[in-house]
Amino acid sequence: MSELRLVPGALVVWAVTLALLLDVPVVPLLLVPLALLWFRQPGQAVLTGVLGTGAAFLVWWRRRLAAGWSAPEEAVGRVVASGTGHVRVALPGHPTPLTVFTGDAPPTGARVLVEAGWSGSGRAGVGGLVGNGDLTVLRDPQGMSRVAATVRGALRAAVDATVGESSRGLIPGMVLGDVGAQSEAEKQLYIDTGLSHLSAVSGVNVDSKGVSKTGLRVL
Repeated sequence: MSELRLVPGALVVWAVTLALLLDVPVVPLLLVPLALLWFRQPGQAVLTGVLGTGAAFLVWWRRRLAAGWSAPEEAVGRVVASGTGHVRVALPGHPTPLTVFTGDAPPTGARVLVEAGWSGSGRAGVGGLVGNGDLTVLRDPQGMSRVAATVRGALRAAVDATVGESSRGLIPGMVLGDVGAQSEAEKQLYIDTGLSHLSAVSGVNVDSKGVSKTGLRVL
């Protein structure tokens, strides 16, 4: 059972983070290390206490930075995730990437000028803001982001040339999480039939090594 020794600490980290984001008191979670001491698990008690305290401090600090951030009308940032009609952009001074809804979504890794209006997202999180506006590409993706963009483009071209129209949006989603070729009707169909996880799960788990290997096969 030694492989489960990190489970209590991980659960406390998740619980503390969620409680702070939802503004729920975290005091009851302090009972977990005490309970571990009661069951004569001093090592687990120390580990759980340290991890929980670290998570609480990190969330508090990031929320403090986000609260002091003034949303600019124009800012230069980097696209960290690109979807259909929206992107996640890392902006200077803000601790987490923010979602910006836009017409043409630039590729992941691009350096962009963000001209957007900001409003509350209505969801729990560090940022709490969402933008709506225009993004102008200042520099194309570099490094691994450029490789990933090349792979996505090559895969989509290969799919368009060899796969029927009804399935063209599914394969890039399953392989790389690229749902740009899926229409709104197709996305809703996958949701209605319980198959949306095919792209939501498979694609986001592709790391840089997987992208590189896929690129070699496609190219």
